[in-house]
Amino acid sequence: MSKTQICKFYMDKGCQKSNDECHFIHDPDLCVTYWTDGQCLMPDCKYHHKFINQICKYFSKFGKCKYEKCKFIHKLITEKKGRNKKNTESFVPLQRPVDLKLSYDTNKDKLSVNLTDRHLLIVPQLFSEYSKLEIYNNLVHEIENCGIDEKDLLKMWHGNDKIEGTHFICDDKLNWKTNCPTFSLVIDKLVNYFDVDVQSTRLNWYKDTKQWKPFHHDAAAIDPKKAKTQNITIAVSFGCTRTIALESGEQTKDTRKVISFEQQDGEIYVFTNKTNELWRHGILQESEFKDEGRISIIIWGKVDNIKNV
Repeated sequence: MSKTQICKFYMDKGCQKSNDECHFIHDPDLCVTYWTDGQCLMPDCKYHHKFINQICKYFSKFGKCKYEKCKFIHKLITEKKGRNKKNTESFVPLQRPVDLKLSYDTNKDKLSVNLTDRHLLIVPQLFSEYSKLEIYNNLVHEIENCGIDEKDLLKMWHGNDKIEGTHFICDDKLNWKTNCPTFSLVIDKLVNYFDVDVQSTRLNWYKDTKQWKPFHHDAAAIDPKKAKTQNITIAVSFGCTRTIALESGEQTKDTRKVISFEQQDGEIYVFTNKTNELWRHGILQESEFKDEGRISIIIWGKVDNIKNV
């Protein structure tokens, strides 16, 4: 192998490798001052002033060199060679809790995952006994025939008329649930599966893929009174597949991290209290418009034995 670079360790305080082992040049006759500064002011210097393709460290680092008669090659180094790159930042085991623990529970009868306060849980099989869109179509039929005019029953999310494409919620102040047995069926299955003490429920209706929901925390993250009675959000989706997204609460708005996943007909996703604090969640507006609806049913409640980590 032809050596083209001077060994900086040898020129400084010595190299631990022998001349044969080192990939760089060990030259005992090279002037250290000339090698370091690119010039030597000693008129009778007994060491030689020669290099073999040596790169100027000032130019490579700063893009300029202060010596007019520098003998080094002026080459800007933008990358380290592959052998100098490190693919591991730390060899110390993670000491703090993770920000999000993702789990998947395929059990059809009862929750089998031990939940922590930083969980995001996917449950895909609880409503698998129903055909595709069966529950969605039943819910739409019962809502449209519950005896309450849609103009009165369906309200914009948080009453927000400033967000284009916002979805609708069913007004819980009106007595629509007594004429919607499918809603009660869904709630009962969720309660039985998660053994949850229900504090509040909601029905969201997205009538097409243009309707969406902005990133937000559920109320327990900002209301200490609700935090005492709510440590879990359970959300089941019926109808069109939509993209669920979680946005980290750290950094500036433009640098926050966003993760997403698709929620299909009959699938459930669940997050616990610390997850609600650390991440905002929302429904993305789909890039491809489809005249297909989605209904999500939400439970806010309390589950025992959620482990704080």
